[in-house]
Amino acid sequence: MIKKYQLTERELNLLWDEAIFISHVNDNKGFRQDEHGQWIRRSEFGNPNSEYGWSLLRVKNSTEQFDISDYIPCHWRLVKKQELDSEKKKLKLKMLPLEDIAPEKRDSLWLCGQIDSKANEEKGYRVDIFGQWIGRHQYGDLTSPFGWCVVLVDISEDLTNSPQWEMLPINLGHMQELVLLGQTDDEGWTAWDTVGCVADAVESGFGILVSAVTLPFSFLE
Repeated sequence: MIKKYQLTERELNLLWDEAIFISHVNDNKGFRQDEHGQWIRRSEFGNPNSEYGWSLLRVKNSTEQFDISDYIPCHWRLVKKQELDSEKKKLKLKMLPLEDIAPEKRDSLWLCGQIDSKANEEKGYRVDIFGQWIGRHQYGDLTSPFGWCVVLVDISEDLTNSPQWEMLPINLGHMQELVLLGQTDDEGWTAWDTVGCVADAVESGFGILVSAVTLPFSFLE
C-alpha cells in the first residue's frame, strides 16, 4: 500500500523540481523522469493505478518531522518496493501447478492483478503484487516476459499463526527466480526470512522487465 501524502502546492512544486527534465515537449505535457529513468507525470502524484503514477521516496532524514527536502519524486513501483523492504515481514508463497488452474478460472484470477493504466488494461496487461507485468492471455507461457502463474500467498501477519491464504497471479519468470532465492519445504511453500530478499529480486528483475515491455505498452509519442 502506497502511503498517502497531503502536500501543499508549494511542496509539490519543490518535489517536482527534483524530477529530471528531459525536453520542453515532454515538460509541457507534464512528463519528467525519476532518478531511475522511469516516466512520471505531474498530475499523477499519489496514483498507483497510473502508468505514470509517482510518490515520495525518502533519501534523507534531516529531522523527525516531515520535511519535503528529505524526499525525491519516484515512480510508484519503486516506492512500493522500498515500503515492502522496510516492513521486514516474513512472506510465504506456494506456486500451484499450471495444469491445476482450469481455463475458465484463469481470467478471473488475472483480474486479481492491479490495473496499471486504462491503455494497458485494454491491451490485456496488469501488474502483480511485486509490480511485475502479467499478460491476460499469457498464462503459463514460459517464453513470454508477461507469462504468469497462480500462487497461494500466506498473508497472515505471523507465520506461527494459522495461515490465511489468498490466490493471486504472479509473473511466472519472477516466481521461478523467487523459488531459487528462498527455501522450499516438503509441502511446496517457499519462504524468505524477510521481504528484503524478495525486494532484491524485484529490483534485479525490474530493469530486465522494463526493457522487455517497451514495445507493447503506451509510452510517450
